[in-house]
Amino acid sequence: MGMSEFLSEVLAHYGLYPLEVNQQTDNVYKVYTNHGAVAVKRTDMDDQQIKQWIATYQQANESQLSSLMPLYMTSNQELYVQQRNHTWYIMPWVETPHRDTPPYPFDLFYSSLADIHRRTSKTQVVKREDFEDRMESKKNQIRADKDKLEGYVEAFEKRHYMAPFELQVCTHFRDLLYVFEISEEWCDRFLEDIEEDKKIRLTLCHGDLKPSHFIYDENKPYFLNWERASWNYPVFDLTSYYWNIIKYHDAPVEQLVTTFSSYEERFNLMNSERCLFALYLLSPDHYLDQVDAYVSGARNSGQPFLVQKLEHSYYVLQHSLQIQSQIEKAREYIQQQEEEKEQEEG
Repeated sequence: MGMSEFLSEVLAHYGLYPLEVNQQTDNVYKVYTNHGAVAVKRTDMDDQQIKQWIATYQQANESQLSSLMPLYMTSNQELYVQQRNHTWYIMPWVETPHRDTPPYPFDLFYSSLADIHRRTSKTQVVKREDFEDRMESKKNQIRADKDKLEGYVEAFEKRHYMAPFELQVCTHFRDLLYVFEISEEWCDRFLEDIEEDKKIRLTLCHGDLKPSHFIYDENKPYFLNWERASWNYPVFDLTSYYWNIIKYHDAPVEQLVTTFSSYEERFNLMNSERCLFALYLLSPDHYLDQVDAYVSGARNSGQPFLVQKLEHSYYVLQHSLQIQSQIEKAREYIQQQEEEKEQEEG
Protein backbone atom coordinates (compact mmCIF):
# COMPACT_ATOMS: atom_id res chain seq x y z
CA MET A 1 0.00 0.00 0.00
CA GLY A 2 1.37 3.40 -1.02
CA MET A 3 1.45 6.41 1.29
CA SER A 4 -1.47 8.08 -0.50
CA GLU A 5 -3.65 5.03 0.03
CA PHE A 6 -2.57 4.77 3.63
CA LEU A 7 -3.26 8.45 4.31
CA SER A 8 -6.69 7.91 2.78
CA GLU A 9 -7.38 5.46 5.61
CA VAL A 10 -6.18 7.94 8.22
CA LEU A 11 -8.16 10.82 6.75
CA ALA A 12 -11.31 8.70 6.52
CA HIS A 13 -11.51 8.82 10.33
CA TYR A 14 -11.97 12.59 9.95
CA GLY A 15 -14.45 12.45 7.07
CA LEU A 16 -11.77 13.72 4.68
CA TYR A 17 -10.50 12.45 1.34
CA PRO A 18 -7.04 13.22 -0.11
CA LEU A 19 -6.80 14.88 -3.51
CA GLU A 20 -3.05 15.54 -3.48
CA VAL A 21 -0.27 14.53 -1.05
CA ASN A 22 3.02 16.39 -0.61
CA GLN A 23 5.56 15.11 1.91
CA GLN A 24 7.15 18.03 3.79
CA THR A 25 9.42 16.22 6.27
CA ASP A 26 9.91 12.65 7.46
CA ASN A 27 6.79 12.95 9.63
CA VAL A 28 4.67 15.74 8.12
CA TYR A 29 2.49 15.65 5.01
CA LYS A 30 0.63 18.51 3.38
CA VAL A 31 -2.58 17.03 2.04
CA TYR A 32 -5.12 18.77 -0.15
CA THR A 33 -8.50 17.31 0.75
CA ASN A 34 -12.11 17.74 -0.23
CA HIS A 35 -12.30 20.34 2.57
CA GLY A 36 -9.05 22.22 1.95
CA ALA A 37 -5.38 21.74 2.88
CA VAL A 38 -4.41 20.03 6.14
CA ALA A 39 -1.20 18.95 7.82
CA VAL A 40 -0.99 15.26 8.71
CA LYS A 41 1.57 14.51 11.43
CA ARG A 42 3.04 11.11 12.31
CA THR A 43 4.42 10.70 15.82
CA ASP A 44 5.89 7.95 17.98
CA MET A 45 4.45 9.10 21.31
CA ASP A 46 3.98 6.32 23.86
CA ASP A 47 0.78 5.93 25.89
CA GLN A 48 1.99 8.17 28.72
CA GLN A 49 3.06 10.88 26.28
CA ILE A 50 -0.29 10.70 24.50
CA LYS A 51 -2.04 11.11 27.84
CA GLN A 52 0.04 14.21 28.65
CA TRP A 53 -0.46 15.57 25.13
CA ILE A 54 -4.26 15.30 25.45
CA ALA A 55 -4.09 16.92 28.90
CA THR A 56 -2.13 19.79 27.32
CA TYR A 57 -4.96 20.55 24.91
CA GLN A 58 -7.51 20.25 27.71
CA GLN A 59 -5.48 22.78 29.70
CA ALA A 60 -5.28 25.02 26.64
CA ASN A 61 -9.07 25.06 26.40
CA GLU A 62 -9.48 25.77 30.11
CA SER A 63 -6.94 28.61 29.96
CA GLN A 64 -8.35 29.93 26.68
CA LEU A 65 -5.02 29.66 24.89
CA SER A 66 -5.59 30.56 21.27
CA SER A 67 -1.95 30.14 20.20
CA LEU A 68 -1.91 26.35 20.36
CA MET A 69 -2.49 25.07 16.85
CA PRO A 70 -6.02 23.58 16.84
CA LEU A 71 -6.44 19.91 15.96
CA TYR A 72 -9.15 18.14 13.99
CA MET A 73 -11.38 15.70 15.84
CA THR A 74 -12.15 12.27 14.40
CA SER A 75 -15.70 11.08 13.88
CA ASN A 76 -15.31 9.34 17.26
CA GLN A 77 -14.31 12.66 18.92
CA GLU A 78 -10.68 11.64 19.32
CA LEU A 79 -7.63 13.83 18.68
CA TYR A 80 -5.61 11.10 17.00
CA VAL A 81 -5.64 7.85 15.03
CA GLN A 82 -3.34 4.87 15.60
CA GLN A 83 -2.31 3.02 12.45
CA ARG A 84 0.82 1.13 11.36
CA ASN A 85 2.30 1.29 14.87
CA HIS A 86 2.24 5.10 14.74
CA THR A 87 0.01 7.83 16.07
CA TRP A 88 -1.39 10.30 13.54
CA TYR A 89 -3.13 13.62 14.02
CA ILE A 90 -4.37 16.38 11.74
CA MET A 91 -4.31 20.16 11.95
CA PRO A 92 -5.03 23.04 9.58
CA TRP A 93 -2.29 23.86 7.11
CA VAL A 94 -1.01 27.40 7.69
CA GLU A 95 1.16 28.98 5.02
CA THR A 96 4.04 30.73 6.73
CA PRO A 97 7.64 31.68 5.96
CA HIS A 98 10.13 28.97 6.86
CA ARG A 99 11.41 29.87 10.32
CA ASP A 100 14.40 27.61 10.86
CA THR A 101 16.58 30.45 9.56
CA PRO A 102 16.63 34.24 10.13
CA PRO A 103 14.89 36.59 10.28
CA TYR A 104 13.05 35.41 13.37
CA PRO A 105 9.85 37.08 14.64
CA PHE A 106 11.20 37.45 18.18
CA ASP A 107 8.73 40.07 19.41
CA LEU A 108 5.70 38.02 18.37
CA PHE A 109 7.27 34.83 19.67
CA TYR A 110 8.10 36.32 23.07
CA SER A 111 4.69 37.91 23.59
CA SER A 112 2.87 34.73 22.52
CA LEU A 113 4.94 32.48 24.77
CA ALA A 114 4.60 34.87 27.72
CA ASP A 115 0.83 34.78 27.30
CA ILE A 116 0.84 30.97 27.63
CA HIS A 117 3.10 31.09 30.67
CA ARG A 118 1.06 33.84 32.33
CA ARG A 119 -2.29 32.14 31.78
CA THR A 120 -1.10 28.75 33.08
CA SER A 121 1.23 29.87 35.88
CA LYS A 122 0.94 28.07 39.23
CA THR A 123 2.78 29.39 42.28
CA GLN A 124 4.28 27.35 45.11
CA VAL A 125 5.65 28.82 48.35
CA VAL A 126 9.21 27.61 49.03
CA LYS A 127 12.18 28.26 51.31
CA ARG A 128 15.87 28.55 50.59
CA GLU A 129 16.41 25.30 52.50
CA ASP A 130 14.31 23.45 49.92
CA PHE A 131 17.02 24.05 47.31
CA GLU A 132 20.30 24.05 49.24
CA ASP A 133 21.02 20.35 48.75
CA ARG A 134 20.06 20.58 45.08
CA MET A 135 22.39 23.49 44.45
CA GLU A 136 25.23 21.82 46.34
CA SER A 137 24.72 18.70 44.25
CA LYS A 138 24.75 20.86 41.11
CA LYS A 139 28.04 22.46 42.14
CA ASN A 140 29.58 19.06 42.84
CA GLN A 141 28.52 17.93 39.36
CA ILE A 142 30.06 21.05 37.83
CA ARG A 143 33.37 20.31 39.58
CA ALA A 144 33.27 16.68 38.48
CA ASP A 145 32.60 17.74 34.87
CA LYS A 146 35.50 20.19 35.03
CA ASP A 147 37.88 17.51 36.32
CA LYS A 148 36.75 15.02 33.67
CA LEU A 149 37.18 17.47 30.80
CA GLU A 150 40.57 18.52 32.16
CA GLY A 151 41.61 14.88 32.14
CA TYR A 152 40.57 14.51 28.51
CA VAL A 153 42.49 17.63 27.52
CA GLU A 154 45.65 16.41 29.27
CA ALA A 155 45.38 13.07 27.47
CA PHE A 156 44.85 14.74 24.08
CA GLU A 157 47.81 17.09 24.57
CA LYS A 158 50.16 14.19 25.29
CA ARG A 159 49.58 12.73 21.84
CA HIS A 160 52.17 13.32 19.15
CA TYR A 161 49.37 14.09 16.70
CA MET A 162 45.95 15.39 17.72
CA ALA A 163 42.95 14.65 15.56
CA PRO A 164 40.86 17.70 14.55
CA PHE A 165 38.19 16.89 17.16
CA GLU A 166 40.79 16.66 19.92
CA LEU A 167 42.38 19.92 18.84
CA GLN A 168 38.98 21.62 18.98
CA VAL A 169 38.38 20.41 22.54
CA CYS A 170 41.76 21.78 23.63
CA THR A 171 41.04 25.09 21.90
CA HIS A 172 37.67 25.39 23.63
CA PHE A 173 38.96 24.39 27.06
CA ARG A 174 39.66 27.89 28.42
CA ASP A 175 36.11 29.02 27.67
CA LEU A 176 34.69 25.84 29.20
CA LEU A 177 36.62 26.57 32.39
CA TYR A 178 34.87 29.91 32.59
CA VAL A 179 31.50 28.21 32.00
CA PHE A 180 32.18 25.94 34.99
CA GLU A 181 33.30 28.87 37.15
CA ILE A 182 30.38 31.16 36.37
CA SER A 183 27.86 28.31 36.72
CA GLU A 184 28.90 27.81 40.35
CA GLU A 185 28.35 31.51 40.95
CA TRP A 186 24.83 31.24 39.52
CA CYS A 187 24.07 28.44 41.96
CA ASP A 188 24.92 30.77 44.83
CA ARG A 189 22.93 33.63 43.30
CA PHE A 190 19.91 31.37 42.94
CA LEU A 191 19.93 30.57 46.66
CA GLU A 192 20.19 34.27 47.50
CA ASP A 193 17.29 35.13 45.21
CA ILE A 194 14.98 32.27 46.16
CA GLU A 195 15.35 33.43 49.75
CA GLU A 196 13.96 36.79 48.62
CA ASP A 197 11.36 35.52 46.17
CA LYS A 198 10.04 32.80 48.52
CA LYS A 199 8.18 31.11 45.68
CA ILE A 200 8.53 29.25 42.41
CA ARG A 201 6.26 29.24 39.38
CA LEU A 202 5.41 26.30 37.16
CA THR A 203 3.80 26.84 33.78
CA LEU A 204 2.63 24.80 30.85
CA CYS A 205 5.82 24.34 28.80
CA HIS A 206 6.08 23.25 25.20
CA GLY A 207 9.22 21.21 25.88
CA ASP A 208 10.79 21.38 22.41
CA LEU A 209 10.64 24.97 21.23
CA LYS A 210 12.43 25.84 18.02
CA PRO A 211 11.77 28.38 15.27
CA SER A 212 9.96 25.85 13.06
CA HIS A 213 7.50 25.12 15.89
CA PHE A 214 6.28 28.72 15.89
CA ILE A 215 4.31 29.89 12.87
CA TYR A 216 1.93 32.73 12.19
CA ASP A 217 -0.68 33.73 9.65
CA GLU A 218 -1.34 37.47 9.28
CA ASN A 219 0.16 37.95 12.76
CA LYS A 220 -2.00 35.19 14.27
CA PRO A 221 0.60 33.07 16.10
CA TYR A 222 0.51 29.32 16.57
CA PHE A 223 2.77 26.91 18.45
CA LEU A 224 3.05 23.44 16.89
CA ASN A 225 4.05 19.99 18.13
CA TRP A 226 3.12 19.85 21.81
CA GLU A 227 4.22 16.22 22.07
CA ARG A 228 6.80 16.90 24.79
CA ALA A 229 4.70 19.31 26.82
CA SER A 230 5.01 19.31 30.61
CA TRP A 231 4.69 21.50 33.69
CA ASN A 232 8.03 23.13 34.30
CA TYR A 233 9.79 26.38 35.10
CA PRO A 234 9.04 28.98 32.38
CA VAL A 235 12.74 29.39 31.59
CA PHE A 236 12.79 25.74 30.45
CA ASP A 237 10.97 26.81 27.29
CA LEU A 238 13.18 29.85 26.80
CA THR A 239 16.32 27.73 27.10
CA SER A 240 15.09 25.22 24.54
CA TYR A 241 14.34 27.98 22.06
CA TYR A 242 17.65 29.76 22.64
CA TRP A 243 19.68 26.57 22.21
CA ASN A 244 18.11 25.97 18.81
CA ILE A 245 19.09 29.46 17.65
CA ILE A 246 22.48 30.15 19.24
CA LYS A 247 24.24 27.01 17.97
CA TYR A 248 25.56 28.96 14.99
CA HIS A 249 28.50 31.35 14.98
CA ASP A 250 26.43 34.21 13.56
CA ALA A 251 23.44 33.72 15.88
CA PRO A 252 21.39 36.92 16.41
CA VAL A 253 22.28 37.13 20.10
CA GLU A 254 21.86 40.90 20.36
CA GLN A 255 18.39 40.72 18.82
CA LEU A 256 17.44 37.88 21.17
CA VAL A 257 18.43 39.97 24.17
CA THR A 258 17.11 43.38 23.10
CA THR A 259 13.65 42.05 22.20
CA PHE A 260 13.26 40.04 25.42
CA SER A 261 11.27 42.90 26.93
CA SER A 262 8.34 41.68 24.80
CA TYR A 263 8.25 38.60 27.03
CA GLU A 264 8.73 40.39 30.34
CA GLU A 265 6.07 43.00 29.58
CA ARG A 266 3.56 40.14 29.83
CA PHE A 267 5.29 37.77 32.23
CA ASN A 268 8.03 39.36 34.29
CA LEU A 269 10.66 36.93 35.53
CA MET A 270 11.64 36.79 39.18
CA ASN A 271 15.36 37.04 39.91
CA SER A 272 15.50 33.41 41.01
CA GLU A 273 14.09 32.48 37.60
CA ARG A 274 16.79 34.57 35.93
CA CYS A 275 19.36 32.52 37.82
CA LEU A 276 17.80 29.27 36.61
CA PHE A 277 17.74 30.65 33.08
CA ALA A 278 21.49 31.33 33.21
CA LEU A 279 22.17 27.90 34.73
CA TYR A 280 20.13 26.12 32.06
CA LEU A 281 21.79 28.06 29.24
CA LEU A 282 25.27 27.30 30.58
CA SER A 283 24.70 23.58 31.00
CA PRO A 284 27.66 21.85 29.27
CA ASP A 285 25.97 18.44 29.10
CA HIS A 286 25.46 18.50 25.32
CA TYR A 287 29.14 19.38 24.85
CA LEU A 288 30.48 16.85 27.33
CA ASP A 289 28.28 14.07 25.95
CA GLN A 290 30.01 14.45 22.60
CA VAL A 291 33.47 14.32 24.13
CA ASP A 292 32.47 11.27 26.20
CA ALA A 293 31.13 9.55 23.08
CA TYR A 294 34.31 10.38 21.15
CA VAL A 295 36.55 8.93 23.83
CA SER A 296 34.30 5.85 23.99
CA GLY A 297 34.70 5.17 20.27
CA ALA A 298 32.41 7.51 18.34
CA ARG A 299 35.51 8.94 16.60
CA ASN A 300 34.86 6.41 13.85
CA SER A 301 31.87 8.51 12.72
CA GLY A 302 34.17 10.80 10.76
CA GLN A 303 36.11 13.84 11.94
CA PRO A 304 34.35 16.56 9.87
CA PHE A 305 30.92 15.54 11.18
CA LEU A 306 32.15 15.29 14.77
CA VAL A 307 33.94 18.65 14.62
CA GLN A 308 30.89 20.42 13.18
CA LYS A 309 28.59 18.98 15.83
CA LEU A 310 31.04 19.93 18.60
CA GLU A 311 31.29 23.45 17.19
CA HIS A 312 27.52 23.86 17.47
CA SER A 313 27.65 22.91 21.14
CA TYR A 314 30.56 25.26 21.70
CA TYR A 315 28.72 28.16 20.06
CA VAL A 316 25.77 27.52 22.38
CA LEU A 317 28.04 27.90 25.40
CA GLN A 318 29.99 30.81 23.95
CA HIS A 319 26.82 32.77 23.19
CA SER A 320 25.30 31.76 26.53
CA LEU A 321 28.22 33.40 28.30
CA GLN A 322 27.31 36.62 26.54
CA ILE A 323 23.61 36.24 27.36
CA GLN A 324 24.18 35.41 31.02
CA SER A 325 26.10 38.66 31.46
CA GLN A 326 22.98 40.52 30.32
CA ILE A 327 20.87 38.42 32.68
CA GLU A 328 23.15 39.46 35.54
CA LYS A 329 22.79 43.13 34.60
CA ALA A 330 18.99 42.78 34.65
CA ARG A 331 19.18 40.97 37.99
CA GLU A 332 21.33 43.71 39.53
CA TYR A 333 18.99 46.40 38.19
CA ILE A 334 15.97 44.72 39.80
CA GLN A 335 17.85 44.40 43.09
CA GLN A 336 18.79 48.07 42.98
CA GLN A 337 15.18 49.09 42.33
CA GLU A 338 13.95 46.98 45.25
CA GLU A 339 16.56 48.50 47.57
CA GLU A 340 15.58 52.02 46.55
CA LYS A 341 11.92 51.21 47.12
CA GLU A 342 12.66 49.87 50.60
CA GLN A 343 14.61 53.02 51.44
CA GLU A 344 11.73 55.24 50.29
CA GLU A 345 9.21 53.26 52.33
CA GLY A 346 11.56 53.25 55.33
